Amino acid sequence: MFEMMVLGFVGLVALVVVGLFASLLAFVCWIVFLPFQILGWLFKGLGALLALPFVLLFGIAGAVIFGFGALLFLAPVLPLLLVVALIWWLFNRRSKPTVARL
Repeated sequence: MFEMMVLGFVGLVALVVVGLFASLLAFVCWIVFLPFQILGWLFKGLGALLALPFVLLFGIAGAVIFGFGALLFLAPVLPLLLVVALIWWLFNRRSKPTVARL
């Protein structure tokens, strides 16, 4: 029974040592490859900056195309909107009541 506990403790210590070496290796690799990651971020940012005018152009073109489609879709509502506008105009064209002067 005691031998199994010692074997378990030795296994635990071995796992801790292997984990420590793995973390040190990961840290060293992170330090070594960090400049390349920063260069990658820089190139991605440069690519996004170069693509920005095209995104803006296609966004405006899409808004115009889909906006025109939405207006065509709303064309059957136009007579109802004209009736509502006429009623609004009729109720708002009345002059305000005059105040009696003494």
